[in-house]
Amino acid sequence: MENPTNPLTDSMAQPESEELKPTTTDRLPEAQSLEVADPTPLENKSKSAEESKTSVNARLADMTELELLDSLAILLQGEELPRRQEVEAYKSAFYKKKQARTGESADSTTSSMAEPDLNEERLKDLLQRFRELNQTRIESMQKERESNLAQKEALLQRLRDLLGSNEEFGKISPVFHEIRKSWKETGPVPEANATDITKEYNSLVEQFYDLKQINDEFRAYDFKKNLEAKEELIHQADVIHSFRVLQELHHQWRELGPVARELREEVWARFKAASTAINKKYQEHFEKQKMREQENLAAKTLLCEEMEAIDTSG
Repeated sequence: MENPTNPLTDSMAQPESEELKPTTTDRLPEAQSLEVADPTPLENKSKSAEESKTSVNARLADMTELELLDSLAILLQGEELPRRQEVEAYKSAFYKKKQARTGESADSTTSSMAEPDLNEERLKDLLQRFRELNQTRIESMQKERESNLAQKEALLQRLRDLLGSNEEFGKISPVFHEIRKSWKETGPVPEANATDITKEYNSLVEQFYDLKQINDEFRAYDFKKNLEAKEELIHQADVIHSFRVLQELHHQWRELGPVARELREEVWARFKAASTAINKKYQEHFEKQKMREQENLAAKTLLCEEMEAIDTSG
């Protein structure tokens, strides 16, 4: 009599090498995203996953060994490779069916010379096929993520160059949005690089919007000053015209002959008062213009200092 064996643990029934153990590359991080977060509560996700697992197990329990193998073979031929947990469910269901069929249990005995189980051999072949396909999938995903990393690093460099350029903001903005669109369209990167590259991208995006805010303030300020300047031009035209006319009037005054002695002082006083009023307005005009120029210089200097204070080094 041979030593008792268990079909779920015995090396002939289910060798340890047949375990679908996850490797270090078997689990890849989900795609990184700054735009959309899954609002589903964690407890709801767990409940849904449990219900789905129960449903799958119930479906597999109704299948025969041959149906399980045929279904698993079809899964492996599909365009999308099944998840490792799903394959494990098929494997578990198969051995439960085998145990029920052979009448074996944990304390039953069987002959070590038993004939090979063709269904079990086919299962082992399918499991091996899954391992090979899964490894190929993992390697393909890793290569794709490395390619995504190279693309995103190139986009980061374009952002750095853009923010460090001296181009007008109106030319920078469309290029920025083009870069951001390309970033969103590029898939996830290796998990080891995801945190750092996303952090730097967010920092550069914040710098862009800092520049945009200053640019908007600069434009609003310029619009206001341009309006004031144009209104001042209207005023200048009146004042300067009056001053130039005054010069001509003084020339004509000198060319004209004298008046009666008793009226000379009175007439001259009136003419002088009118001239003084025009000269005063003319002088006040240039003093106000000089003050506005100083205010403009101070305001624009402050805005330049704010722009220079933005760190574009990344």
